[in-house]
Amino acid sequence: MSDERPDSVIEGSDTPVAASPSMKQIMRQVRRLASIDVPVLILGETGTGKEVVARAIHGGGARGDKPFGCVNCGALPGQLVESILFGHERGAFTGADQRQVGVFEASDGGTVLLDEIGELPLAAQAALLRVLETKRVTRVGGTTERPVDVRFLAATHRNLEAMCAAGTFRWDLYYRLNVMSLQLAPLRFRVPDIRPLAERFLRSASARNDLSARRFGPEAVCTLESYDWPGNVRELKNVVERAVVVTDGEVVSLSALPDSLRATAETQELPSPPAPGGVSVRRGPVVHTAESPPSSGDTDPRAAFAGEGRDLPEAMPDFKTQMQRAEIDVIVRALRRTQLNQTEAARLLQMPLRTLVHKMKVLNIRRILAEDASDGRLSP
Repeated sequence: MSDERPDSVIEGSDTPVAASPSMKQIMRQVRRLASIDVPVLILGETGTGKEVVARAIHGGGARGDKPFGCVNCGALPGQLVESILFGHERGAFTGADQRQVGVFEASDGGTVLLDEIGELPLAAQAALLRVLETKRVTRVGGTTERPVDVRFLAATHRNLEAMCAAGTFRWDLYYRLNVMSLQLAPLRFRVPDIRPLAERFLRSASARNDLSARRFGPEAVCTLESYDWPGNVRELKNVVERAVVVTDGEVVSLSALPDSLRATAETQELPSPPAPGGVSVRRGPVVHTAESPPSSGDTDPRAAFAGEGRDLPEAMPDFKTQMQRAEIDVIVRALRRTQLNQTEAARLLQMPLRTLVHKMKVLNIRRILAEDASDGRLSP
């Protein structure tokens, strides 16, 4: 996503994106953080725009005309991590034929973003902590400390607190990084953002490739807004660019979307008035709420007792409803504790990820989490 303008995912360069309240709060923080020099930890699933937000923080401040160094820690070869970050002297190791400056020296005066910092090895974490504390780097194979002046940003999709508790991430480094943190909501919790983003990507792809696609058909729009987008904004951009290429004419129809999205459309039903207590926050497949759970058949569970003189008390929910409410409570607690990271929540609950995703859909847990995101209630 590095080819997008810093504000493209959040505000849009042509048409403002209809951001959820949580995203509006984040953008207010971004504008404020751009003017002050403190470390920022950017949290969010892969593809939510963490690097875009980092570039917005860098570009909106006094260092905006200085270098922006970005390193994906998950892609660094283990034996070269410190060399890439801090540089090395000639002869420091086999293959070091010449002196090389690291990303901190190369970005002097500007900003360094360490993306996926949760993948950084423990030895490199210790060296990084020293650089953050002293503002000086020592190249691999060297003895001279060199001063560096950089704004430090970090990003991750991992739960760093859980990693600290497990001993795979340093508490002292976590505290040093987490002076300020920004949580980017997944695209599935930002449904109003999907259409404006898709339309912006459509205009960009059409202009870049000199193609005629100008808008989405109604079925395509409904399908885009109904899909879960596990790859978030990055996946949306790729889907739109592909659709533009295969479209003949001005309208991108449902047939131009990938099979995975069309399969979603095939299960869609037209929305009907909600049952008492039922709430749906997404268009697309019918979603059941905790108050109106799905039934395994057409028979009300109470009907088995009717006619036998054993009616349940009205104030007493049936067994199935109580069990579903208990499931919802346990799953929501795990998701809040892991900051909406489904992989970490599944591990915490000791259940397969696919099982967790299925239960979230059946029990309409996304509605609860969407309300939490709007209210800022993401902690357990």
